[in-house]
Amino acid sequence: MIGIGSTILRKRLIYSRQDLVLPVSGRTSGTPTNGTITFSATADLTVEATGSVVIVSTTRANDALFGGVQLRVHTVVISCPNNESGTLIIKRADRIRSFGNHRGTNNPNVNFYAGTDASMPIVSWNLNNLPALTQKITQPTLTTALPTTGNKALPTGLTFLYLSGSNINWTYTGALPTGLTYLYLDGNNIHWTYTGALPTGLTYLYLSGSNINWTYTGALPTGLTFLLLSGNNIHWTYTGALPTGLTFLYLLGNNINWTYTGALPTGLTYLVLLGNNINWTHTGALPTGLTLLYLSGNNINWTGNILGNTGSPKPNMTSLQLLDYRAGTNTMDYVDLIPLLNSVLNNTGTLPTTVIIREQIAANVTAIAAATADEFGTDAEQAKYLINSIKSTKGVSTFTLNTTNI
Repeated sequence: MIGIGSTILRKRLIYSRQDLVLPVSGRTSGTPTNGTITFSATADLTVEATGSVVIVSTTRANDALFGGVQLRVHTVVISCPNNESGTLIIKRADRIRSFGNHRGTNNPNVNFYAGTDASMPIVSWNLNNLPALTQKITQPTLTTALPTTGNKALPTGLTFLYLSGSNINWTYTGALPTGLTYLYLDGNNIHWTYTGALPTGLTYLYLSGSNINWTYTGALPTGLTFLLLSGNNIHWTYTGALPTGLTFLYLLGNNINWTYTGALPTGLTYLVLLGNNINWTHTGALPTGLTLLYLSGNNINWTGNILGNTGSPKPNMTSLQLLDYRAGTNTMDYVDLIPLLNSVLNNTGTLPTTVIIREQIAANVTAIAAATADEFGTDAEQAKYLINSIKSTKGVSTFTLNTTNI
């Protein structure tokens, strides 16, 4: 009988390790509101609550397929009174494949935990307890709603990781799962230290935070379509072209050393280059589909004067700022300024309300500001005419050359 009892006890212990236990506490004051937890699993799972935690509702519905298996998305709404606590227990959590809707080959579109930060229950989530077969995580945390911690390696089969927020304390030194295709890390309490290449199949990369330490010399994954590197502890050194399919490019940081002479990827729609170690030299037109353009760096030397192509339609632009984009003595004179203004005017899409060209403008900005607009007049009068036309037809209220509002 002792042997049989021990066997039963061992089985119970095994099953208990497969449960995901989430500590929950109520607020100290105010009117409590509900919080929502979403996950997808290979079967309908039982969710239980202990202590003062109340499960308001649990709904289950078909999600996407996973390896030929129909996943079931679970939406669990919970509440907890002020100054009380308990736990939420997800039984057989080893069957979970996604925190957030799985959406098949697409990305999850529902946060693991959602609600109103100031009054929803506080749930503590330990990334160390992730089920081994978890494939996708999407978790932007609010300030105090979902403390998220962890220091162990991520599940080896993870393909999607989204962690964003000041209340995520994830500390890890080492490589990422080899099959990762989407990586979004944003927050100063996210501590990731790694020296080496990224997963080869990565298509989306967003790194922003003072404690993200990534050091690498070489090309990025060839299939990358989205790239945002922001932070002085991100050390990336490379001389060469960017992935051809890139549509979003944002580089900001004193230790980002990128040197290249040539055209940018043709499908680029978002371009931000900020940093004196970014060395990019090009004389041709910019990508035709740009919707946001922000260039500022002493070693950026774009000497072209055409925004996009000469055809139509052209996309709506949400930002247009050329702050420091010509190196050394490559000052902008009327021969460059007038074609650039024509290119801005001929953009068939809308423009932002503020346009700034703050460069070493050899053209007389004072003369342009004081000139009478004349399409066929002097260089200053032509420039004034074009700027006035941009403001009157494109919805631009402020057009600044250097520091002068024209």
